[in-house]
Amino acid sequence: MFFTDLRLETIFKNKTVAIVGPAPTLIEKGFGEYIDSFDVVLHPNRHFVLPDYRKLDYGSKYNVLASNFNCWSINQISENLVNSSFDYIFNIQAVYESTEDVNRCCGLFGKEIIRIPNEAFFRFYQHAGSTTISGINLVQIVLDNGAKEVFVAGFNFYNSGDFSGWTKIYYSEYFEQEIKHNKSFHQVPTQSGHNVLKCKEFFRTEYLEKHKDRIVVDDTIERLYLN
Repeated sequence: MFFTDLRLETIFKNKTVAIVGPAPTLIEKGFGEYIDSFDVVLHPNRHFVLPDYRKLDYGSKYNVLASNFNCWSINQISENLVNSSFDYIFNIQAVYESTEDVNRCCGLFGKEIIRIPNEAFFRFYQHAGSTTISGINLVQIVLDNGAKEVFVAGFNFYNSGDFSGWTKIYYSEYFEQEIKHNKSFHQVPTQSGHNVLKCKEFFRTEYLEKHKDRIVVDDTIERLYLN
């Protein structure tokens, strides 16, 4: 375990949790109803309202905001989600923006952030051997805080290695919102700022193998990693 918190346990302990990434691999798969059946649904770093036509594949439930809270994320949240409501808010990467900016952003929803300290992420990065992808951090947080079952979907590890058959990393609306605020954001396969190979191996060995009794994955991850 790397970080536990009584407030996070309130969210996840003995709950079923869906973690839905922005990969286009879910398009036309019809997972939406299944995703919405989980107690808690997280869309890491999704800082906009999902169009109705995407909900059939990505689900309509979004009750906990899990974000990097970098400057681009804060701008997106402030612009796109002001009419949304969340039961809880917490960070899924080390945060370098000012506490004032983060608190002002969370205050839009009448909530205080459950702040996971940077030191906890640094320990986790050291264990994984790389600065880890936000989705991997989120899986770890959910497992550490007692989730009963975790469905992981829409992960493609920047289209590296086994996932190289796709030309785009993100479904279009996700990319459009990101590039609007961060002009260096990319929509083609890349190694990004992470060691993606280490992240993938960590995902496989630490989660899919060690926690196979608690983790369920979408058909793409299952085909590439479990067969």
